[in-house]
Amino acid sequence: METADRIWTFDPTRFRDISWWHWLITLALLADYFASRDPTPLYLAMCLCAAMGLAHLIQFRSFGAWPVQIRLGFLALLAIGQLPGMRWLYVVPLVGQTAMLLVGYCAMHRLLSLCPWNRDEPLSWQVVRSTLIALPGAGGLFRYGMPSLPVIQPACG
Repeated sequence: METADRIWTFDPTRFRDISWWHWLITLALLADYFASRDPTPLYLAMCLCAAMGLAHLIQFRSFGAWPVQIRLGFLALLAIGQLPGMRWLYVVPLVGQTAMLLVGYCAMHRLLSLCPWNRDEPLSWQVVRSTLIALPGAGGLFRYGMPSLPVIQPACG
């Protein structure tokens, strides 16, 4: 397949995905918190994330399911941001969620895939590099690839 065959295409199926809406609402709540410093939107974002994580845990019956791990990791990131001097950390999920919603690049999925319980091969710089710089997957409003390829389940589902 030639690089010229790959294009960015709009994926309207995202609007039918409850997880995409969950992340969009969470992003809006985090942006509101970051701009206003009122903790209410942050707590709502944390509750929404916990509720979706619990729903996925019930659905998949495993903490090893990607949607469960991603929400637990995201919830941990939000909790760490509550520590004194760590408010700056909220820039990470603001940027990360924007990338995930727009183009399907889920940094949390990629970082979690490097954890020992999620990989079979030894950790090396090559594995880290290839994991972090791989093209975005499905899940964003725009996807990169062949227009005729089917849309797969997004990583941050």
